[in-house]
Amino acid sequence: MLGGVAGLVGAYMVGPRRGRYDSEGNSQPIPGHSITLAVLGTFILAFGWYGFNVGTQAAVLSATDGVLSFNGDALGRVALNTTLGMGGGAVAAALVTGWSDGKPDPLFTASGLLAGLVAVTGAVPHVTWYGALILGIIGGAQAPIVYRWVTDKLKIDDVAAVFPVHGSAGAIGTLLIPVFAVDGFSATQLAMQAVGIGVIVVWTVVTTMVVFKIADVVVGLRPDEDEEDIGLDRSEHGYTAYPEFVDTAGDGGVTVTSGDSGAMATDGSGVNEDD
Repeated sequence: MLGGVAGLVGAYMVGPRRGRYDSEGNSQPIPGHSITLAVLGTFILAFGWYGFNVGTQAAVLSATDGVLSFNGDALGRVALNTTLGMGGGAVAAALVTGWSDGKPDPLFTASGLLAGLVAVTGAVPHVTWYGALILGIIGGAQAPIVYRWVTDKLKIDDVAAVFPVHGSAGAIGTLLIPVFAVDGFSATQLAMQAVGIGVIVVWTVVTTMVVFKIADVVVGLRPDEDEEDIGLDRSEHGYTAYPEFVDTAGDGGVTVTSGDSGAMATDGSGVNEDD
């Protein structure tokens, strides 16, 4: 949650990418170059999440009176709740975008899977299996809704959906742990969770603003317009990560130079255009 809030503040202070909003303030999508790699990366990250959640669950073995015992019940709950959280998040995001857009959005489905994982990560050792599923569903369902609110209403260019995936999903999962706790509901614990969330949010907003302001003064938060046009791979590293997209017109736009399946728009919007 802390990272998601920091990302939101940082995106606000850096400002939107050029072309992200038109002259009337309407959001203009800038698609990534590969949905396939984005989804593949999501699955790789989800697989690694088992190591994170299960690996940080206290201990695999415990000793009582000199006798070692395997903590199978605790580890099994963590693994099961992790799986239910990610599955519920992915399905929920797919259903929400299927309802709002007519078809499920693969990138929002991937974001929903991660949001479901975030929502259950702090809860996995503490909540029931159905609680983990519900947390995952809530986390995944809110991801596309919160993302569009941040982008369209707040006008913050949250490129990687950091806030809905980590910020709001993390807050929801943290808050609702006592509601689905294995030991039963606790109003006192719920209040403590709410206070904790508030403290973390305030601390993160203030600290992030200070750090980004210092960075802006020392090195700057944005490249100049020419560097932004050609891309930071070329301006900072002197290398083109995706050589199929090059600036052939010299106007900052990109054009596909191999194959004839389609061309990228040369107005810097990054929107695909059919031949």
